[in-house]
Amino acid sequence: MLNTILLNRYRLDAQLGQGGMGVVYRGHDLLLKRTVAVKVLSKTALGTAGRAQEMMALVEKVRPAVERYGAPQQLGKLYYNIALALVRRDRYVISDKILAYARKAAETLRETGVGSESNFAEFGLGFELLWHWDLEQAEKQFLIALQASERTGDVTIETRSLTYLAITYRKLGDVPNVKTYAARSLDAAAIGQMIEYIGMAKANQAWEQGQQEQAYIELIQAACLAEPLGYI
Repeated sequence: MLNTILLNRYRLDAQLGQGGMGVVYRGHDLLLKRTVAVKVLSKTALGTAGRAQEMMALVEKVRPAVERYGAPQQLGKLYYNIALALVRRDRYVISDKILAYARKAAETLRETGVGSESNFAEFGLGFELLWHWDLEQAEKQFLIALQASERTGDVTIETRSLTYLAITYRKLGDVPNVKTYAARSLDAAAIGQMIEYIGMAKANQAWEQGQQEQAYIELIQAACLAEPLGYI
């Protein structure tokens, strides 16, 4: 696998770690010209991720009836699942189409007042904005998801929002906010016993302290623990 170029963009330079769901490599992003960590899924993980096409087929089958007769909650869940299926199918390359469905899901479920489902949709939109490189919009959306999760006591979405806010601030070069949100995400992940997010929080803290090598180690450990199910 070494020196292989994935998606015409990511070159695999060295193996860094291995877990039950795949192998993590140090890679090089040929587009952005920087070092990255790349996780290549195992056959077991690909079998799970490969169900995205099956999920899309099911969604398209029920979509006409839901759009015509469904309640707002059902319609919002439909849009959310379409976005999620497309994210999995396209391996986290976020298109304008995915963003459109994510926005519909967040807007529709927000109006229903169903906390848990709305929280997931709010976070999902932030996640997709982040990897679409709409960083300022992603920041605002993660803050919306964070406030909603704190209001409803949703520790899972609170932890995810704090973690990805730290990542967003890393990309924005905002070191003070990286420090603040990395510390908060570590506390939240510990409370929720979300092991992979503890690793991500430690990676963000190491980055903020200028410890690039330690940041990679923590990130690799988190990537090996994380399963490719939904938004991690």
